[in-house]
Amino acid sequence: MVRLITFISFLFTQSFAFSQGISVEYPKVVAVGQQFNISYTISTNEASDLTISNDDKELNIINKRTPSRQLNRDKSVTYVFSVIPEKTGNSIQIPSLSAKVKNLQITSKKSTVNVVSNKATEGRQNYTARLELNSNTLYEGESIIAELKVYFSVNIQDLNGSFITTSEELTIEKLDQNDFEQSQALLNGKLYTTAVIGRYRITGESAGNYEIPRLPVNITIRNKVKQGRVTRYTDEIVKINTSPVNLRVLQITQDKPKNYLGVFSDLDIKVVYPRKSLSYSEAATLKLQLTGKGNFSTLATPELPELNSLFEIYEPSVKSDYSDLAYDSNGTVTFEYTLVPKTVGYIKADNRYLFFFNSSTEKFDSLEIKEFTITVETGTKKEISFTPEIAETAFKPISQETLSNPRRPIIKSFFTYLIGLISIVLTFVLAGVLRLTNTNKKRKLKENVVISPYEKFEAQLETMKSSHHIKDAYGKLLEYTETYFLSKFSLTKHSFTKESLSSILPMEVAIKSIQFIERLELQKFGNNADTPDNGEEVRKLVLESEALINQIEQLK
Repeated sequence: MVRLITFISFLFTQSFAFSQGISVEYPKVVAVGQQFNISYTISTNEASDLTISNDDKELNIINKRTPSRQLNRDKSVTYVFSVIPEKTGNSIQIPSLSAKVKNLQITSKKSTVNVVSNKATEGRQNYTARLELNSNTLYEGESIIAELKVYFSVNIQDLNGSFITTSEELTIEKLDQNDFEQSQALLNGKLYTTAVIGRYRITGESAGNYEIPRLPVNITIRNKVKQGRVTRYTDEIVKINTSPVNLRVLQITQDKPKNYLGVFSDLDIKVVYPRKSLSYSEAATLKLQLTGKGNFSTLATPELPELNSLFEIYEPSVKSDYSDLAYDSNGTVTFEYTLVPKTVGYIKADNRYLFFFNSSTEKFDSLEIKEFTITVETGTKKEISFTPEIAETAFKPISQETLSNPRRPIIKSFFTYLIGLISIVLTFVLAGVLRLTNTNKKRKLKENVVISPYEKFEAQLETMKSSHHIKDAYGKLLEYTETYFLSKFSLTKHSFTKESLSSILPMEVAIKSIQFIERLELQKFGNNADTPDNGEEVRKLVLESEALINQIEQLK
């Protein structure tokens, strides 16, 4: 027992250790002698015994014993150390931070910083603007990222750049970003502070060579002016322009195959296939998860025409998970299809392929959806006899369990026995009266050619066809089906929507129900509803209504 407890404790502590960590943030390039900050964020506020190592002595930690501490909303803690580099080098080791979390030691990962000489700050321009692309070449339908960036070494208070307009050949979309994301970077061997004004996604619509013209940028510079002993600050607005940028869109020379998804540098598929067996009144689900690198906002919805002969296929639900940040082209999109079998028995769906153009290999690659099989069982249909006027009682029949297990009264006296006997007699009398009333109602309904979908339907349908009352048959079937849903789920016609129904039933059943009601309304009010040829269509709709209701009744 002691060993078991020790083993469980070991598993718990190990999983806790892996859930903790220390992340580090710092500028990638700094000048020697220039002070900068290193931020260490610990994922929990229960850390203790902080230790920062500085073995190389190439970075002088100013506040080694008194770093600033900030408690974040997610209960993580950030410690900030101020550092001055003592020597140059392109891979100066960043000090590592260690801490204890519930008797476990955690340490930040090793990192390096590029320290350049002071010459990198001499002879540089005060400011310049550039439009930088992560690639100057792309294929038709492929996207690249463009950043409108300002390099400066003066006190800048505000930046205002021009938005890139969309042309017919290039689609340009502005992406989300934090205001003026600042960092430090080398440009022509000189060290600058940089700020990103705008970030864009450019998609090539047609092949050709294009030039993005000069873009105007307004910079507000704060100048320090001395007037005697008084120091004043004045703001100066300077207008500069970027240099033109050339862009080449390459043509995909091969013919695009069917089921073409788009251009990606990498794309994989994960398929969740339908279950092997289901009843005729049930729906199956096919899920396609596409993961890779590229512009997922242009991903085409996979078409599955090969399945149309086997299933009724509804529009897939789509779940997207991809970022609009620059250079972050990783993403995942999931398509979930609802498949309703058209036949009963053994169904085999052959394998099929989706295609995309791989910009890395410059050729088309395929993604396979393997063949799958489903056995569709007929199931047991409930024999429900009803007319629309008494449909509410048909929806809630007395269960067999209730009839087979009645409560037996405990007879304590002759008086109690007599009252029970009178009650039984009255019950039989009332049942006879109700039965006679229902028989009269049915006879009256048949005289008026009213449909009873699950009882003697064929004879009534022939009467309707000869009397040209097909539209009345649609109306009665619509009335019954609507009454079922309103009574079953305590809804009104105003609240009978896909949203309210999906909160009660599974989504695919709710969608199927709403679409079935809409089909009945279209048949009832359509111009061709009175043609005699629609008799067979009414028969199919009656059977479909029965299957839909049975499916709902079988749900737990």
